[in-house]
Amino acid sequence: MGALLSSLLFPRKRCRDNGGGGGEDIATVSREPRSPRACGGGAPANMVDPSPSLLAKHLCRLRYRCTSSEKVGSLVCRHVAEDATTRQTYGCHAHLYETVTAEESHGVALAWCVDEADPISALSLLSLCRVANSCRKTTLLTSPLGDALILTYTATL
Repeated sequence: MGALLSSLLFPRKRCRDNGGGGGEDIATVSREPRSPRACGGGAPANMVDPSPSLLAKHLCRLRYRCTSSEKVGSLVCRHVAEDATTRQTYGCHAHLYETVTAEESHGVALAWCVDEADPISALSLLSLCRVANSCRKTTLLTSPLGDALILTYTATL
């Protein structure tokens, strides 16, 4: 049994569209509510912080750079799901969707953030790719420094 891994993506800064209607730049994040924060000025005590995580912001800015000509420059994802269900189901940090909401499509990639404090072994990387392949998804590895790489895994006999 062998494995074929191929890189398809590298990070690219997102261009700002100041004229309204740039539908391609729409990106959303869904995640479980964080612990309640203290809110002043009459706000409800159970209000939660709706801001997306740094990982989600990073993932929503990624664009394809090295792939088929019709995908170059397009967003990798428009919706990022970071919740307990995603972690329990796939064992990854985030689930990426090409549509604005998770209900509109099947996820396209499973994302893991790897940093120097928590390196990844070759065996762990292979396991992550096999999980994604069994779900018909790609694997996206990213670092806190902004580096990103999409891997595809194909098992051969």
